[in-house]
Amino acid sequence: MNVIEKTAGRKIDYSVRGSEITFADELMLNLENRERDTEMQIDICEDVYGCLCVGVSAGTRRYVAQIVIPARKYVEVEPPETETGIMAAESGDGGTMGSGRTQEAVPFSMNNCTLILWGME
Repeated sequence: MNVIEKTAGRKIDYSVRGSEITFADELMLNLENRERDTEMQIDICEDVYGCLCVGVSAGTRRYVAQIVIPARKYVEVEPPETETGIMAAESGDGGTMGSGRTQEAVPFSMNNCTLILWGME
């Protein structure tokens, strides 16, 4: 995970395990579950009671962190060959055989995510 310290001051404690990030032993997010076909930006804030929350609302006291998850990427995959050596393909419109190629998602990696931290003073 790429970490950027946006402002000076003490930063929130966090830990990363696999695809999960935990803030101040209070708020845990599984980033793999939040990956989408478009970039995701998740705001972590502290409310007026000192509790962490996801997103900005009327009771937000300060911005603590932001997580940026890049858009999911795909690779084109060739269909497996059949026993006769002919490529497996599904019949398309009009009875013609398609290429049978499919798109598979590239496995999620925390190394592609960015954590931006703000000072908490």
